[in-house]
This record gives sequence, structure tokens and C-alpha cells, in this order.
Amino acid sequence: MIDSQIAWGGMTSLYRESNMSYADNHAYWNHPTFLKGDWSSTDYRVNRKALVDTLASNQGTLAELAAFRVVGKPYSISEYDHPAPNDYACEMMPLYSVFACMQDWDIIYTFAYEKTGTGLKNGQYASFFDQNGMTAKSAFFASAAVLFRQGLVPPLAGQKYLSAAGERPWERFMTPFQGWATQGGRPNVLTTRIGVTTSARTEKRSDTTTPMSVQKGTGGLVSITDTSKAKSVVGFVGRKSFRLSDLDLSFGTWGTDFASLTWVPLDGKPLATSARSLITVVARTENEGMLWNEARDSVSDRWGVAPVRAEIVPCKIGFRSDKPATVYVLDATGKRLRKLDTTRDGTRSLITIGVDSRSCFYEVVRG
Repeated sequence: MIDSQIAWGGMTSLYRESNMSYADNHAYWNHPTFLKGDWSSTDYRVNRKALVDTLASNQGTLAELAAFRVVGKPYSISEYDHPAPNDYACEMMPLYSVFACMQDWDIIYTFAYEKTGTGLKNGQYASFFDQNGMTAKSAFFASAAVLFRQGLVPPLAGQKYLSAAGERPWERFMTPFQGWATQGGRPNVLTTRIGVTTSARTEKRSDTTTPMSVQKGTGGLVSITDTSKAKSVVGFVGRKSFRLSDLDLSFGTWGTDFASLTWVPLDGKPLATSARSLITVVARTENEGMLWNEARDSVSDRWGVAPVRAEIVPCKIGFRSDKPATVYVLDATGKRLRKLDTTRDGTRSLITIGVDSRSCFYEVVRG
């Protein structure tokens, strides 16, 4: 049982909810701004900025959520979204699931999964928070679930916690952000697990090892996750090449040059020896006939109709494979549609995806 979001009330919430079973929080990256009244379906704007571009500066919704984790309690994020319309929505699930593992969170949700059925708008998205029709998000549900539930990215070893010990700590600082400011700034959330505690003792374990790195891409930044059981490349990857352990990627060019690619095992084994694994790659997706404004930060109420269209991501992929691999193109239900041409280069298997692939999902089978 909980009372409310742990962020509501700043530091007072630690004591308000001290007897609660766990701590819960919500966050939205670029929540719609309503220009002429609350929740107008026509007069709104969604800031056109990618979350990945904030990671190197220790900012953004994920870093803010990390600051409110209560040390010693399970931590749940029961509402999270990158609201539509959003050209960069494909970054949401790969970043969310990896970051939650790194910061050792316990439960993650998205908001919201709308009703489907006879007479409803199936096969499309028609509001800010639709998950089921927003393929840029939902296409990664399978890989994100495997990654998070199985802990394919380990928690960060580096730890540092903000102490709110003593009586009425909110008189010293009202929020964790203000508290960290008094200590020279918030630690880097890509290398350090952070949170807030009512104890006078805080962890100060230093370790710069991190599974997630950030580097410059084409027109913005790129996040790279590289563990033995999970790979992801997220951001402005167009016209760039990336070398991870056991994985080489070379992207072509398209629209925004922004996309996400994940690779996870389906049998729990390291990717280099996994008998079955899943590659997911997605860029922009939008309804047929969506009508954007000139700034491309609103579609008003002109959401369009089904089906959702997915942008093609041209990419050459080379992955370590001691045994010859067969790669299948999958449909949205996981059904095998056909084999993808695969060649060998030493111990690597090579595939090319693009216009002819016409899918977001690829199953890699060894043996």
C-alpha cells in the first residue's frame, strides 16, 4: 500500500510515506503543454527534443526519478511515457529498461494501454499516451521485458545517497535536487546509483564502470549499452558505425537519422552463444494521414487513421557467431515470415536490413 507519488511533497514525503510498503513515482518526458486551457485536444505543443541528448549532462526525467528513490524500499515507477506526437519515441523503452536496471529499480510501467475492440480505434494511436498503437514504443515491449525482468544489465556498483537524517530535513532543503546542490551537485547517474535516505550514514562507493556510454551521433547524441547479455544503440545513429563487443553496426541515412536497436537473448545465455535471440530496430512511426504543424510539435486533433507506418532503418549488422546463424524476419506476433540472407565473415554472421525487410523484428537462431 502507498499514499501517493514520492515526489509530491518534496522531502516531507519521506516521512508522510515512512510506513508505506514501497515508494512510487511518475514522470513524463516532454509532457504536452496546453496553450489555451487544460487538456485541449487541439491547442497543445510537445517539445521536440530527444531524452538521449540530456544523458551526458546528467539531466532528464530518468535522472530526476533516480533522485527520489528511497534507499531500503522497493521503488516503482507506475506512470512513465514519452507522449505522442513524438519523432523520438523509439528511445523510450530501451533507455527506460536499461536505466531502471542500472539504478536497481523494482517495478516499471508505461502509461497507458488504451481499450481496443469492436468500434474502437484499433491499430493506431489517437492521443498523447497511447501505448498499444504507438509502435515506436510497443515494438520494444518484448525486449525491454526480457532485459528488465532477467536483469541483463547489472546494477551500478558505484553508490552515493543523499542523507535526510534528523528532524524536519525539509527546512534544510525541500527537494533532493536542492539537497544535492548543497553537496556540490548530483552524482553522474550513468556511473552511480543514487537515492535519498533518512539515515545519517550514506554509501560512498566509487566505481566508474558503466554499461551505458554516450557519444556524439549525427545531429545529436547516441546511447550505447554493451553487456554480455544485452546490447542497445539509441539516438542519432544515421550515417554512423558502432562497434560493440560481439556486435558491429553500420547505419545508412533516413528522415531524422534517429532510431533504436536492441539485441537480447531469448534463452538467458550470453549473446555470443545464445541459441535464440531477438533484434528489434525501430525509428519513427506514425498513423496513416497524420497532419503535423510546421514546427512538427503538434498534430492538433488530426491524428490520422490505421495502419501505423514504420520508417525504414537501413542497417548492416555483424554479430559474433561461432556457429552458422539463421535469421528470420518476424511479424508483430513473433511468427516467422521468411529467412533473411545471411553471410559469413570469419566468426561473424552478417545481415542487411532495409526496404526489403519490412519488419521491426529479427530472430537469430544458432545450431
